[in-house]
Amino acid sequence: MPGVGSSTDSVRTRAEPAARVLAIGLDSADRRVVLRMVAEGDLPHIASLVERGRHGVVRSPPALGDDATWASFSSGRWPGDHDRYFWRRLVPGRYETTPVGDVGDAMRPFWASLAEEGRLVAVLDVPKSSLCDVAGGIQLSDWLVHGRDGPTRSSPPGFARDVIERFGDDRIDRPGTDDFLCRETALPEALQGEFLERLREGLEAKRQASVELLAGGGWDLFLVVFKESHCVGHEFWHASGGEVDPVRDVYRRLDAAVGDLLAQVGPDTHVLIFSGRGMDANYTAEHLLEQALLRLEPRLPRWCADRMTRFEAVEARIRRRLTPRSSSAWLRGLRHWYQVEHNELSGAIRLNVRGREPSGRIEPGPEYERWCAFLQAEVARWVDPDTGQPVVESVVRSDEAFRGAARSGLPDLFVVWSRDRPITGLASPAIGVVRAAEPGFRSGNHVADGFYVLAGPAVDRTGPGDAVEIIDLPPTIAALLGVELPETAGRAVV
Repeated sequence: MPGVGSSTDSVRTRAEPAARVLAIGLDSADRRVVLRMVAEGDLPHIASLVERGRHGVVRSPPALGDDATWASFSSGRWPGDHDRYFWRRLVPGRYETTPVGDVGDAMRPFWASLAEEGRLVAVLDVPKSSLCDVAGGIQLSDWLVHGRDGPTRSSPPGFARDVIERFGDDRIDRPGTDDFLCRETALPEALQGEFLERLREGLEAKRQASVELLAGGGWDLFLVVFKESHCVGHEFWHASGGEVDPVRDVYRRLDAAVGDLLAQVGPDTHVLIFSGRGMDANYTAEHLLEQALLRLEPRLPRWCADRMTRFEAVEARIRRRLTPRSSSAWLRGLRHWYQVEHNELSGAIRLNVRGREPSGRIEPGPEYERWCAFLQAEVARWVDPDTGQPVVESVVRSDEAFRGAARSGLPDLFVVWSRDRPITGLASPAIGVVRAAEPGFRSGNHVADGFYVLAGPAVDRTGPGDAVEIIDLPPTIAALLGVELPETAGRAVV
């Protein structure tokens, strides 16, 4: 690979780590599927690591999806500090959201500290992460990732261009082009075969690039993330367990890539395989939340709430023709709370607070606390009108779950939907019955918690291990390399 050999010797003369680390992220690979396939002999290379290492649960930020999870991994901090909960973010002092976009150097990734300590690092495609100078090493960002922040870029700058020229560009995850098949809605059947073919091509391209780069040797940390388990889970979860199962096929191909990477390292290398979140059926009430919230507005009759729902929908469609994804800001200013765009795994609610929002209606302090408690209690009562079963797993308050200087930039409440059965509507004494047509969601979506497998000479015991937080992985990697990370909220678990 270009630009590798000459830098390796110069860095390694500055510091010699106690060991080397190969870390492989399988983006949103589901822990239950992985363990089942390991037990059935379908993932022999991951199984070999399970047999000689420690494995367990990786806890992810509650109620949040892959954006918050990957940002927490790379920064070693929780969303209350890094302020990334979704691929869109609230605009301070307004009622609107905007794409996060290229984060630049806004969140310092942990591998920057490793490079400063003289460790030679190669980092490939960690999603939702800042690009930084890695002192003679390599970082590649937004090449083959799910939900890229911007164009493919790298340190050194020419490395990204060389990778694309040799191995090709992403052909399923480029918004605004014909190469955008991994969308927020279900993939049409006519495109499913093409999607899978392109997904496998991308996996093979990253496997080849990663193996070649790792085989060059000299890396203290080699960190690469594969996106294919994420994309196939979103679009083909409905087919998992069937006679033709694209999910299992992609997991097998990922295991083969793991095997090829393992073949490039020696027994002194610690190996970490991990995912930050899992997948399950995408049962959600995201499309019902706004109408239900309007029905909870103080002193607003139900007939008026329903008319406002219809009016907001029409007004939003008109505005989107002029400004894509814009919101009805002036209507939100009249309300006590409103829905904020978020992943379908949990509905996001923002309260209209005086001094924080431009037309705030709720005083901070006791009044804010009272309305938060009201919403938590009312939302928790929602059931499916057809079955009478609860549809809300939990209601998470940001100021309790995500403490930090950036907490005010997050929605105030997250409604985590129950995922054990489809949700046909919402019902409670306060809101009556709310129904709406399902807008064609993807068949699979994120659930809490991923997994890890850690093997190597410093792993003092094998078999099932304690659950760890996603922010524990950076200091664990650093500890294996003899480095103590500054400003991380996690702890080393070796």
